[in-house]
Amino acid sequence: MLDKGFLPCIVTYNALINGLCKSGNLERAVRLFNKLPGKGLAPNSITFNTVIDGFCRAGDLTEAFKFKQKMVEKGICPNVITYSTLIHGFCRQGDMETSIKLLNQMVESGVDPNFVTYCTLIHGYIRSGDMMQVSKLYEEMHIRGLFPTINGKGTLGSLGSVHLTNVNQIFLNVSECAAAC
Repeated sequence: MLDKGFLPCIVTYNALINGLCKSGNLERAVRLFNKLPGKGLAPNSITFNTVIDGFCRAGDLTEAFKFKQKMVEKGICPNVITYSTLIHGFCRQGDMETSIKLLNQMVESGVDPNFVTYCTLIHGYIRSGDMMQVSKLYEEMHIRGLFPTINGKGTLGSLGSVHLTNVNQIFLNVSECAAAC
C-alpha cells in the first residue's frame, strides 16, 4: 500500500487493530494504537471500542477501563457499544454488580441501552441464577420499547409473548438470547 503511494487511513488501522485483537495479540494492537498520533491519525470511537473489546475478551477489564478513560480524555464520548462491551466483559466474569453499575452510568450519561445491552445482562443474570433480575430487566426492555424479534440473531424467541410469572419458561426462552450474545 505504501509502496504504491497510498497512505493508510484510520479505517485501515482500525481493521489492523481489530485483527490483532481478534487473534489475541493485544500487545501489538496497543503498540499500533499508540503509533496513530505519530502518523497524523486520531483514534476514533471504533478504534477505542475495538481495543476495549479485545481486553474484555481477554478478561483484562482493568485495561479495558483504562482505554475507556483514555477515550474520555480524548474527548470521545463512550457510546452504546463501549458500555455494552464492558457490560459483556463483566457479565462473562460473573460480576453482575459492576455490570448493573455500568448500565446505570450509561443511562446517567445519556446513552440509551439497546437490545444487545439487555440481552447481555439477561444472559449474565441467567448464568448467576437471579431470575428476579431477569424479569426486572425484561420489563425494563419493554418500558424502553425494546421488543424481541421472532427470528434472527439476537432474538429472545417467544419470550415476548410469555407472562413473567413463569420463571422456568423465561429461562427456556431467554436461552436463545444467551446463545446469541
